[in-house]
Amino acid sequence: MKGIFLIAAIILQSHCMAQLAVDSLQLVLRNRNLPESTQVNTLNELGTAFWKAGNDSLAYIQHRKAIAIAKKSGFYLGEAKARFQLVRMEMEHLEDVTTAHKHLDTTLMLAKQYNNDWIEAMTCFRKAQLYASGFYEHYDTVPILYERARALFVSSGDKAMEGSVYVELGTFVAAEGKYAQAIDYMLKGKKLQESTGDIKALRATIPNLGTMYLNLKMYDKALATFDEASKIAHQLNDKRVLAFIDYQKGFLYKEKKQYADALKYSLQAVKLFEEAGALQVLTNVYARVAQIYYLQNKLDSALKLNKYADSLYFAHVGIEETFFHYTNMNFARIYLAQQRYDSAIYFATMGRDTLEHTQVLLPEELSLYNEVLAKAYEAKGNFSKALFYYKDYKKWSDSLLNDETKQKVLAAGISYDFEKLQQASELDIRNLKAEKVRQTRNFLLVLLLALLLILGLLLWNYRQVRKKNKALIEKQAEIEKALFTGQKRERKRLAGELHDHLNTQLAAVRWYLEAMDLSNMEGHNLSLHNRVMQTSEELYRDMRMISHVLSPVALEDDDLQGALEKLVVRMNESQPTHLQLQYHVQDQLPEKVIRELYSIALELTANIARHAAATNGWISIQQTPDNILTLSVADDGKGMPAQQTSDGIGIQNVRQRAADIGAVLHIADRKPAGTIISIEMPMR
Repeated sequence: MKGIFLIAAIILQSHCMAQLAVDSLQLVLRNRNLPESTQVNTLNELGTAFWKAGNDSLAYIQHRKAIAIAKKSGFYLGEAKARFQLVRMEMEHLEDVTTAHKHLDTTLMLAKQYNNDWIEAMTCFRKAQLYASGFYEHYDTVPILYERARALFVSSGDKAMEGSVYVELGTFVAAEGKYAQAIDYMLKGKKLQESTGDIKALRATIPNLGTMYLNLKMYDKALATFDEASKIAHQLNDKRVLAFIDYQKGFLYKEKKQYADALKYSLQAVKLFEEAGALQVLTNVYARVAQIYYLQNKLDSALKLNKYADSLYFAHVGIEETFFHYTNMNFARIYLAQQRYDSAIYFATMGRDTLEHTQVLLPEELSLYNEVLAKAYEAKGNFSKALFYYKDYKKWSDSLLNDETKQKVLAAGISYDFEKLQQASELDIRNLKAEKVRQTRNFLLVLLLALLLILGLLLWNYRQVRKKNKALIEKQAEIEKALFTGQKRERKRLAGELHDHLNTQLAAVRWYLEAMDLSNMEGHNLSLHNRVMQTSEELYRDMRMISHVLSPVALEDDDLQGALEKLVVRMNESQPTHLQLQYHVQDQLPEKVIRELYSIALELTANIARHAAATNGWISIQQTPDNILTLSVADDGKGMPAQQTSDGIGIQNVRQRAADIGAVLHIADRKPAGTIISIEMPMR
């Protein structure tokens, strides 16, 4: 009972503090003589305060007012901050993702227009967070955006946000079960944020670090970390963080099979999340509570609450790409316990197939789905299938946790603690030296020590810079290699999906149309049937062309010239536009340049096929006498609209690929008709 009164007191205090913040900010806004920049900043603070208090509708109003005033007065930084907060709010609901991306497109434009690294860094950071919220087709893009954001935060001197990037990277790799790497990222972020002295940056870092320890079943370490996080959350009166900590404690005690405590903390989290209006997170808590009921063998209660959590999730998440594994795993286990084996097999198979068709590796989920399938098929007497899934279950369960992973985590923690002790020791040494100088008052000795110290620092800095430069070069090479591998894998997967699924369905549509009895059709219906038949054939042809373009297997067997020749043949066979190729390059090109040139050619020829309505097209790759490499793609079609030359996603992709290899993009009208797009790059 005392615990309940304490929780109520904490919540009441949080409400009071939030209301005080809102009232004081509203009082500031009553001053009609405020400068417009101060109005914008105050409106942004007020919007954030409303959001923290769980009043999203009022928060939206304040930030939109801030945007309007900032645009009118030219206060671009205030406008950008308002848009960043609106995107942050959208990430809790994912109901209007298109608008969130539009906000980020605007902030990127502001960053380029005013040459502001910090705004560009925040744009990349928010974009990565948005993509990491369930958009699996952008999975490979997330770490690239985070790395770009981190580099820009470094250049703008924002250590707190640099630390936040490391924290988000930790959360991202943890989704694949890479907890040792995740904790290493988290500790790097925590160290950077602690160096700023601003505890606001730590309110998300420390709870997430505790979650990593929890996933590794290091319960004492996790509880100590959650207690540290709770102190900061109380200092900041942050209800959402307190709710998150209770949520994770509920999971911890569930893992320790202390179900009464698990239920207590989970229900506390439900109450706090409901008051904060965090519906997306709230569905996870309901699913966890359902799991606790399942573990207590309260199967009817578990099933009822799990159905509610599942419906709540999909009612408030406005994207189709997500898959809610929490409730799906609960359904599989509950139905297995109820001996409803067909239902258990249905949900376990659906979850397993979803994971196998994405780039996201979730060993714990795969282990559980295979365990349910093995037990369900064994109960149904299908022992061959039971044995198959049991082997997969054993493989994934063995990979979840091993001694080597624990050792890496412990080593990372020891390294972190040692560095803190070393920093404290160095500070003590400097203080003792300073005290000695003050006592002796010996000018010559002070001068000598100062000179030696400066010389030592210069030498040390020189060596550190050399080491960091070498490490950065090696890291860049690793990132480029990983990026290339990820892009290649994703293209193959998408091509396979198009070929195996959509092509098959389009072919089936065409067969049904061909099988229809046309003898009773006449007039308008017969004309419609012919038009549908023609459209299905065009779709089938386009889909085959796209799948071939996505998976450039030609480069696996041929050089660039051979691959382009095959591309031209394939396009001429499947599209009405007639393509021609001219290739005159003497020197051997680097592999990355070959890949990017081929991808650019694919993108531009696909655009010709889809949009140009051209009779002829030309691909030309030339090496000039002054060692300039030029790739040109032209057509005699209807030309390109003016806004598409800068705003089109396809052109943006081509421009980015060209920039990646040091090339410059040019777009021009082709006389008498059509478009010519070329890139030029110096050959090293």
